Amino acid sequence: MKYRYITSPKGEIVRSARIYTPQEHQLSKDLIRWEAVQVIQQLVKRNFEAYVVGGSVRDLLLGNTPKDFDVVTSASPERISSLFREAHIIGRRFLLVHVLFGNIHVEVATFRATLSHSNAQRWGDIHEDVYRRDFTVNSLYYSPIENTILDFVNAMDDIEGRILRPLIPLSTIFVEDPVRLIRAVKYSKSLNLSYAGKLKKKILQSGHLLQHISESRLTEEFIKILASPVFAQIFMEMYETGLLTYLLPNIDEFLRKDTGAYESWARDLMECEQYFLNQSSDQGDWVAAHKKNIKSQSIRNGRIIYILCKPMLFEMKGSKRRIEQSIIRLRIKTLLEPLIPPNTFISKAMQLFAQREH
Repeated sequence: MKYRYITSPKGEIVRSARIYTPQEHQLSKDLIRWEAVQVIQQLVKRNFEAYVVGGSVRDLLLGNTPKDFDVVTSASPERISSLFREAHIIGRRFLLVHVLFGNIHVEVATFRATLSHSNAQRWGDIHEDVYRRDFTVNSLYYSPIENTILDFVNAMDDIEGRILRPLIPLSTIFVEDPVRLIRAVKYSKSLNLSYAGKLKKKILQSGHLLQHISESRLTEEFIKILASPVFAQIFMEMYETGLLTYLLPNIDEFLRKDTGAYESWARDLMECEQYFLNQSSDQGDWVAAHKKNIKSQSIRNGRIIYILCKPMLFEMKGSKRRIEQSIIRLRIKTLLEPLIPPNTFISKAMQLFAQREH
């Protein structure tokens, strides 16, 4: 085992991170998108630190296929932007740089300093940046040039033990960003991780913080859940932890009135999840392939939305006459409030209800 050392404020040489070699982490640099490698090479060539960080490293270690490869560096956003022909600084609260390679972009962030209430945008070094990550499993830094992984917080142990452990104190992690509540549940189910210590208890106590999150951010997280292969398990866990009360309050209220309604709803969701998993095994990586196809994505998401709303929709069948399409659309939109998913998803859910109405 190799180690990275730094000089402490007292002038002492201390260990700051474990360095995992290729023989220890067993990742191939060929698994990293060449665009991300190209960005890192250009930054390192100019004497900046640069790594692939976060979810992509985690996913590779867990045997999953990353959706994207984010890069973090010691260079400032302005310096990053100046190094590439097509690069755009984006963001308000946190500045990021999108480096463009045709239709592909690589998101590059500057190391962030320890959170300061006076200046949340202050840049830092890698030793500070690691403690701005939410959970240990998202805190690994991979160098495709040296083919090594830097681990400052024993994250590799948590990945091996499949544990979701917060890096930020429980007293502030969800106050700083309540959306982390949803992400914690999503990580737990999609990565098969168990909650560390009192994390689940804190989730159960903190759902009310989601009241202050905008409709657009909640909708963004909702769409990410729809794209997950284990969306049913995530929605069921959100119900169990009380988070569904704030993501889909109208649906949650209906389900809590009748235990039988919840059991039927959960069963239908699991059957829908299994259907798409079977599609994946029959046709390769179904989810990844269909993300590129807007029509297929709308069909998938519309079907899931239909299942989410199904118990409440079929309450409308008291009348024998056919229900107007406009009424169905309004009912689905109302059930999904405060979320504002694309109309294409709503339309597909409407069609499924209309087909089964007879």
